[in-house]
Amino acid sequence: MPIQFRKRNIGKSYLDFLIEDRIILEIKRDARIRRPFIDQAPAYLRSTDHRLAMLANVSPNELEYT
Repeated sequence: MPIQFRKRNIGKSYLDFLIEDRIILEIKRDARIRRPFIDQAPAYLRSTDHRLAMLANVSPNELEYT
């Protein structure tokens, strides 16, 4: 996925999954969902035309999602 600044491509970023070309799915593995993880999904939405993102965190004890 291209990263743009002032309408110019300045780099690339890689999504974990893009489901049916509509839903961005980010998967993390940590003891808890952390703020940088939460901030990552809206950043992906702002830089693409997608409108839906999901964050899943797989911890040793449970699966969390937002």
